[in-house]
Amino acid sequence: METRQQPIDESTHNEDLAETSWGPWLFRLVLLATLVFFWWLLIYDHGVASTHA
Repeated sequence: METRQQPIDESTHNEDLAETSWGPWLFRLVLLATLVFFWWLLIYDHGVASTHA
């Protein structure tokens, strides 16, 4: 079975890419939040207390 590929219309293709430009920023924000959380949890001295005295 052979399928024909339609040529990409550059004007509509660029508009579709512009609508999803928040994806990389969302990834960076989640990555930063995760790194800060693990820094607080594992590295920061007072993040987790083993005894509550």
